[in-house]
Amino acid sequence: MPSDRKKLRGLILTEDRRTQRFFNSLLIDLGFDRNRLRFLTAPSGKGNAALWVRSQYPHEVRRLRSKNYQQGLFLITVRDGDNVGLKVRKADLDQALREVGLGGRSSKERIATPVPTWSIETWLLALLGDNDVDELSTRKETFENRYRQNDEESEALLDAAQAWRHKRKDSSLPSLSDSKSEMKKLDSK
Repeated sequence: MPSDRKKLRGLILTEDRRTQRFFNSLLIDLGFDRNRLRFLTAPSGKGNAALWVRSQYPHEVRRLRSKNYQQGLFLITVRDGDNVGLKVRKADLDQALREVGLGGRSSKERIATPVPTWSIETWLLALLGDNDVDELSTRKETFENRYRQNDEESEALLDAAQAWRHKRKDSSLPSLSDSKSEMKKLDSK
């Protein structure tokens, strides 16, 4: 399957640069071609990033569907679960589609909606072997204290991306398990 992924081309919507960098590393590690990936990331310091991603999602779904004649297009929309969690965030993206008259995602569409809960830092710590991580509180500060230097963070993101693929047993994070299933939707069709 990874050799087929080289042919895919897609857009990844993210709330922040760390999530963008992680998904870039992850997708490359999963066999996607870095030159066929495009990222749209919420502008830093310009309001609620989760709402920005939500506002972009229907537009990008509509754009993807309008190009259904093109083979191998995909969309990944990443929103943090924050204090509301996985189910609420996914339901909210479905609602965003309904509000503009679009139907929900079909099983034949390459649309994935991973929801790191609380945030990407929770996943990163879990993927890097921290067994005390849960989805009940933010771990951003813990991650930033542990990986202070840019090169330390870059290495951590690469290691976490590799752990995603290699770990057979996931941690107890429901959002991480769900997101691995979401990412398999990119291989559909």
